[in-house]
Amino acid sequence: MLMRRGHRLHSIAGGEEAGLDMAQLRRLETIRQGDNEQNMEVELWEAVQKNDIEIVRGFRNRTDMLVRDTPFMQAIISEAIGLANCEMVTTVVDLFACNNQHAHQVGEFATVVATAAHDTQLVTAILDLWLSNRSYQVYSPLDVVALSVQASATPSRLAYKTVRNTAWLVETAIYVATVDKLSDVLKCILDWVKENREDVGEIKKINADCILHAALEDDKDQVRILYTAGFRLNADTTRRVNKDYLKKIKLFQARASPVYCAVSFEQSQNVEMDDPMKKCLEYALQAKHYANQIQDFNREYNDVAAKSENFAIKLLDKCTTKHEIQTLLQTKSYRGHHDANFNIAILDGHKEIVAHEKFQQLLHKKWGQRDRVHYGDEIRYNIFWSEMSKLQKLVHFFKQMVLFFILPLTFLLSALIPSLERVPLLHSLIIQTHIPVNRFIYYEMSKFFFVLIIFLTLIDGQEVAWYDLLAVLWIFSYILEDFRTIYRLYDQGGAENRSKTVRRWLTFRNIYILITNLIFLVALILRYQAFANDECRKDCSYEGNKMAFVGACLWAIGALLTFLRNVQTGLMWRQTGPIIISMTYMIIDVMVFLFIFVIVYISFTLSIVYIYDVYDDNRTQFFNTHKSAFKLFWWTLIRTGNPHFPNIREFNNTLHFYNTTCIGNYLQEETVEAKSISRCAIGRDGVVGEFDDDIEEGIPYITGNVLWAVYQFVVFIVLLSVLRARMVNTYHRIFREADVQWKFFRASIWWKYLDHNSILPPPFTVIFFLHSASRKCWRRINSTKADLAEEDLFHDRKEFNKRYKRLLLTLVQSEENSWGFDKKSFKSFKSMVDCGGD
Repeated sequence: MLMRRGHRLHSIAGGEEAGLDMAQLRRLETIRQGDNEQNMEVELWEAVQKNDIEIVRGFRNRTDMLVRDTPFMQAIISEAIGLANCEMVTTVVDLFACNNQHAHQVGEFATVVATAAHDTQLVTAILDLWLSNRSYQVYSPLDVVALSVQASATPSRLAYKTVRNTAWLVETAIYVATVDKLSDVLKCILDWVKENREDVGEIKKINADCILHAALEDDKDQVRILYTAGFRLNADTTRRVNKDYLKKIKLFQARASPVYCAVSFEQSQNVEMDDPMKKCLEYALQAKHYANQIQDFNREYNDVAAKSENFAIKLLDKCTTKHEIQTLLQTKSYRGHHDANFNIAILDGHKEIVAHEKFQQLLHKKWGQRDRVHYGDEIRYNIFWSEMSKLQKLVHFFKQMVLFFILPLTFLLSALIPSLERVPLLHSLIIQTHIPVNRFIYYEMSKFFFVLIIFLTLIDGQEVAWYDLLAVLWIFSYILEDFRTIYRLYDQGGAENRSKTVRRWLTFRNIYILITNLIFLVALILRYQAFANDECRKDCSYEGNKMAFVGACLWAIGALLTFLRNVQTGLMWRQTGPIIISMTYMIIDVMVFLFIFVIVYISFTLSIVYIYDVYDDNRTQFFNTHKSAFKLFWWTLIRTGNPHFPNIREFNNTLHFYNTTCIGNYLQEETVEAKSISRCAIGRDGVVGEFDDDIEEGIPYITGNVLWAVYQFVVFIVLLSVLRARMVNTYHRIFREADVQWKFFRASIWWKYLDHNSILPPPFTVIFFLHSASRKCWRRINSTKADLAEEDLFHDRKEFNKRYKRLLLTLVQSEENSWGFDKKSFKSFKSMVDCGGD
């Protein structure tokens, strides 16, 4: 077979019946009936070689023509196509297809060979022949009955079946031309389809095999030709694709192909629907999700994610100026642009993109600069934090410490009297809060004071003090911050995609902070109830004061989590950041270990207690109750050994009898100490020791020792060794990509402070909410200015989309290390001059 095998989805293209795999073609009749048929084959072969069309036509009129050997048919058609004579080819194909129930196989083979021969005239001639003869439909008696029933119900189905085979033949030709990368032949076939649309009908253009193959092979020319002709790749939700993971991943790979995304944008130039940058970021996120969900194809989906991210990185590499980088990442776009590529890369975990040097350059620029686009003015303010020396940073830090105590009063006054913001002194103070690094300093100072307050609550013996009230204020402010973070992520993801909001919020940092705040909240409620009920802890019994003790325990746990949270500060430095990140990833290793350990732990404990629970404390004191056994088996993680735990004393050597004479002597006294009675016991007392000489060495003793030894070996030698190996592997994996990991996690922390609403930290969150509400009220009062602002926003969005579209066209149309100056991309030349922002 001359045609290369390509990527196909049989269930989407029409099933196995429409397949092109010639190895599956059935022989029409493999046994010749005699010498007469053999002679006829020789005559036909010689006629074709001599290019004698009349002789070939004469075979059709001979009723004794019984040549039905598939290999011979293929050889005759191939020989005719080799002559490059359209009339001969159509005559031969007509000869074999006429009155043949398997005529579509004849047409498919002829189409494949003619297309592979790069002969467009032969291909169109075969298609015209097929169309003029109504696809050579021949029906068996059973087919006639079935079609009659169908026609009585839906008369159009009979015509549809006739046209359907013609469409199949066209799809075959298109597929072969695509696989063999025959652009001219492909264009010719598509033109023929366009001219004969009424007769051929609609061919399959959604998820067709041809564009699927071109997208998987990254054949941009073929994808462009097919896309222009109306072929598309869409998400297929049919059951047959969703249940077949091989077909599902192949279709997903084709849709996520950067070539297909680029071509679709070139053709539509629709930034809202076909933005290749956003599409690749979205496909990369979906691929990572599928990699975790469908673990059998983890490698394949991860390859798709890497390929999509690499395309976005290449687009970023092609940006040559600061303005192009800002336009591509959409940081200088228009006010209220929440789904900017810059935010998507950070929130959806595209680490390689975030760690890119151009992305980091822009991030550092935003870190120390006021966002004029958001505030809608031309006030430039940049502290150039990255260029500051250590001494300058220290001076700036102390300056912001002073402002930390002044800003709450400033915002409170501006909330009550908005006109005060025009006062130069107050305006200069408010502008300080527009710098992200200053917001970071404010939040870190707030965290420092909160840690100090929690520290005072732990070392002071008073149940209630003045700093407890400050702690309450901080805790409620932190809870408001948690809800504000969720709202911001919801605003970023959009109301139509709540799952994206939840996925973006479910990070270790956010979950850790929320759990800490909830523990503090519950502890506050319990402590308040205990204080109201006059419960105490110091020199008080547990009974009757449970709420006070429980509240104190929860408060201590919350304090511990708060202190440990300060480790996050180490992510700001390159030396400590990768270590902290590796510790975070090691939590997953610990969870895997605990899953296996808990199963082993419970299984061994229950089994050994079943053996020992029949013995009292005088014979064995470790495994005869579930409480003591579970405790001892748990602490084996840290301390091994203890071979005397499974020991069992002999029955006669335990305290079961007392000497009556000894007891009678004590009865002569008025009072007797309780411990004195034990001296009259006959047998052994005390803890079962390792070197007791009265051990009952029976089957229970042997079984208990074996189980105890096997458990310690499995846990301490096997499981803990596996845990250590996994943690070491995680540590080395993080350090191999330490630069990427550290830059991404640092950017994730910085992202919070890039938000203009992250200005006043706890406990001043309520003041900022009051200030924001006041500004919204004044905007509604001044409705005319609000309408003008909306018009300006619409204009800014329209202008930015123009710049963004021109830049994307330049980037996707240009080749590697090329400016993209060709006939196709010359119109986008202006984008290299006018694609920037501020």
